[in-house]
Order: sequence, then C-alpha cells, then structure tokens
Amino acid sequence: MFFNVAYSDPVYRSPETLNTGERAEYIKKEHYKILGTSIENTNISILIKNIGNAKKFKGHHTENYICYKNNKNTIKLSVSSLGYGYKVSTLNESSKKCGFINKSFENNAGLKIGLSKQKILSLLGKPSKTIGNTDTYIYWVQEKPKQEIERKLRKTHAMPPEMELWLDKYSSITVKYKNNLIVEFSVNTTETY
Repeated sequence: MFFNVAYSDPVYRSPETLNTGERAEYIKKEHYKILGTSIENTNISILIKNIGNAKKFKGHHTENYICYKNNKNTIKLSVSSLGYGYKVSTLNESSKKCGFINKSFENNAGLKIGLSKQKILSLLGKPSKTIGNTDTYIYWVQEKPKQEIERKLRKTHAMPPEMELWLDKYSSITVKYKNNLIVEFSVNTTETY
C-alpha cells in the first residue's frame, strides 16, 4: 500500500554566510516582551495603547519611536519598515522629552540595567562578538515569506516564479557594561528580502 505524502518546503533555514559566533536561530520571544507588551511585528500606535500615552517621534528614514523614563532609566521603542526594537539605558539628556511611567524596564527574559556580566553570560551564553565593554549576540535565520507577501514582492520586483525568495530575519541583543554591570542594552530585529 502506498501513501501520498505531501512534500513541504522548510519554513526557515540557516544562512550560508554566517560569521563566526552568529547563531542560526531565532531570538527568544521573551526578549521582545517588555513593559507588558511585545515589540515584535507591531506599530507605534499599538505600543502607546499597551504601555501608555507618549509623544511619537520621527527618526531616520521610516523609523517612528516613542520613549519613556522612570526614576533611573529610559527606554526608546522604535518601529520602521525594516524592523523593530528597543534600547534601555540610564537617564541622560535626551530622557527629558520622554514620558514618565512608574514601571521597571526589565524584559521577560530577565535583562535589566544593573545585572552583572556574569549573570548575562549565564542567561545568554558566549557573545557573538565583543568590542571594548560591549557584547553583541547575533541571531540570523532565513524564512519563507507568507504567500501574500511573496506574491506582492514578485509582482513589484518582476521576479520570476522559479527564483527562490527568502526573508532574512537578523536580530541582535547588545549589552554595554561599566564596571562589569549593565548600563545599557538593546534588542533589535531587521527583516529584509
């Protein structure tokens, strides 16, 4: 007896050009979640609705961002046509324009200002690269785009149907230290075809 089994293309794959230390895997979803919401695949209006009122700022190119501060830190959440992310740092001059909220800026994976480098190594492992007092963890996968996105891209760019189309999902966690304690961290993802 024969069974008809449908062949399925992989949903994601490892890029062929990974550099030493880069991880061919997705960043953990917990890193996108902060202040009771997720930065992944969202927009500024939804972030404001979920976190609280904030002034919307225009960044470079298509970037829009909002920022908040508490008594010690500031957070900038940004969304653009290429990706999304946030950066948490100690209060600084640019924090003056940010709205105040009485919440901790700790993501759901446990990253927050003041953690020791040893604790970060136990949470994230060995960094992909280290430059001075900054560690960067890089995650890179290629995934098949949804059918409606693939159709639109093929039409817009006159791509032949036999040409493979993959989405590069490139994420990073960057952690900056002073005296072996976190003074700044960011989580960012870009998506390009």
